[in-house]
Amino acid sequence: STARVDLDDVSSYRNAIASRGHQAAGYTRVPTIPMDFELVERGWSQASTAPLEEVAFHTCEQEIALGPACWLWDYLRRSGMAGFFLPLSGGADSASTAAIVGSMCQLVCNCKEDTHILSEVRRILRDESFEIVSADALAHRLLNSCYMASEAASSAETRSRAADLAAEIGGYHIAIGIDGVVEALLKTFATAFDNNRRPRFRTHGGTFRENLALQNIQARIRMVLAYLFAQLLPWARGYEGSLLVLGSANVDEGLRGYLTKYDCSSADINPIGGISKSDLKKFLVWASTTEGLGYPSLAAVVRAKPTAELEPITADYVQTDEED
Repeated sequence: STARVDLDDVSSYRNAIASRGHQAAGYTRVPTIPMDFELVERGWSQASTAPLEEVAFHTCEQEIALGPACWLWDYLRRSGMAGFFLPLSGGADSASTAAIVGSMCQLVCNCKEDTHILSEVRRILRDESFEIVSADALAHRLLNSCYMASEAASSAETRSRAADLAAEIGGYHIAIGIDGVVEALLKTFATAFDNNRRPRFRTHGGTFRENLALQNIQARIRMVLAYLFAQLLPWARGYEGSLLVLGSANVDEGLRGYLTKYDCSSADINPIGGISKSDLKKFLVWASTTEGLGYPSLAAVVRAKPTAELEPITADYVQTDEED
C-alpha cells in the first residue's frame, strides 16, 4: 500500500501545537529555489492525502500497569535469576508491586504463541518442559511473596489482604512470624549492659527513642529475611536459581524521608520508586476491576487506612501513616 503525505498538512499540524510556537518564531526560513520538474507524476498533488489517524494514549493507570511490567520482564530475563521475591504486607505499596508483576505475567501469557517468549520463560525457570498455560500459573513460578507478621502489631486484616491478592495473581505465598528474631536481637543487646536494659514501646511506657528503635529493628529484620528467602525459597520448593528482591517504596516516601533505612525499601529493584501515592491509589482502583487487571481484592486495600504496623495494637491505639 502507498500513503499520500502532504508536507504542508504536516507543517500546519506541527505549527498548531502551542509548544512549538516559540521555536518556530525564532526559526530562520530556509531559502527555496523553484525548479521546473516534479518528483512524482503530474496530478499527484491533486490527489487526496491520507487522513491523520487518531493516536491512542494510555491512561495513567495503564502506564503504571504496562511500563514497569515490561521493565520487570526485561530486567528478569537479563539478570539470570529465576523470579521475584516480594515482602507482601497487605498495604497499598506492596500490593501495587505485586499487581505490576501480575500485569507482567499477563503480558507474557498474551505472547505465549511466540516461540522466543516460551524459550525465555523456560530459560528463566530452568525448566525445558514448562508450558505457559495461564498468567496465574506463570505467576506461581515467578512471583514468591511472604507476609512477615509481628504478633503484637500485625492485624488479621492485612494478613488476609496479602493472602487474597497473592491467590488472585496466582503467586506462591507464605506467612511467617518475626517475633523470635526480634527477641533474639533484643536479648543480644541486653547482654551488653549489667542492668539488662530492655527498650519498650511507647504504649508500654517507653521513650520516643526506644519506640523508634523497636519499630526500625522489625523493618530491618524483614529486609534480612527477604534476602534469605530470595536465595533459599526456590531450593525449598525444589527449583533451581535464586530470586530478585522487589522493593515497594513510592516516590513520596523517598522525597519526604518517611522510610527506614535498610528496610524492605532496600531491594534489588523497586518498580514503584518513581510513582506517587495518589497515582498508585488510582492504579489500584483500576486494577481491581475487570477492565483493569482483574484483582478485586485490591479494592479492600484502597479502602484500608495506611499503616506500618510496627507498634503494638491496643484497645485504644492503632498506628497509622497519617499520624506518624
